[in-house]
Amino acid sequence: MDENRACPRCRAVRGPGESFCSACGFKIQSTPQEQRDRFDRLRSISVKQGQLRKIRTGRGWILAVSVLTLLGGLFFYFVAKSETERQIRDAESRIAGATPEQRAEFDANMKKATGMTWDEAVRHDRGRVAGLLAMNLVLAAVYFGLYLWARSQPFPAALIALLVYLAVLVLNAILDPNMLAQGWLVKIFVIVGLGSAVSAAYQHRKLQEAP
Repeated sequence: MDENRACPRCRAVRGPGESFCSACGFKIQSTPQEQRDRFDRLRSISVKQGQLRKIRTGRGWILAVSVLTLLGGLFFYFVAKSETERQIRDAESRIAGATPEQRAEFDANMKKATGMTWDEAVRHDRGRVAGLLAMNLVLAAVYFGLYLWARSQPFPAALIALLVYLAVLVLNAILDPNMLAQGWLVKIFVIVGLGSAVSAAYQHRKLQEAP
């Protein structure tokens, strides 16, 4: 009989890690090896729980980006739509009293300058505003999909979310450099948050792959 596994009182064999004898109830002191094993298990559990908390926070960042994209898209849509319609009304008020000949001349000059007639320009501007809304809705849906995917695959979901966000920032900066400075503090927070989500998910993956 292994003396380290025997109860000091009744000599019954105890199971690994048992703190009390199953036969007589005597409290048994763990062996040094069992204490080390227990400490390692508790430390491993603590590390995994910490990583899971970070992953949940990272998923929260992805969801936050989805909500911000949706709300921001709706806000800019209504602002851009209001401004576009105001400009259209102002322009139409100036040409409202024009004769058919004057209107035809106006369209000809405008087409020569912009490549579009007045009606085509109106449809173009309204379509651009609607397209901006559609793009933001699609992006919000993409981020929300990544948020859901992060439940099972946190690392690729967080990485793709970060890359998509950076790609959108770069594209906006190319189209309008002034947009890069707009809301820069929020953008930095989002990048840091998504970056931490990627880091936490990567560390979690390494822990899962560890033997």
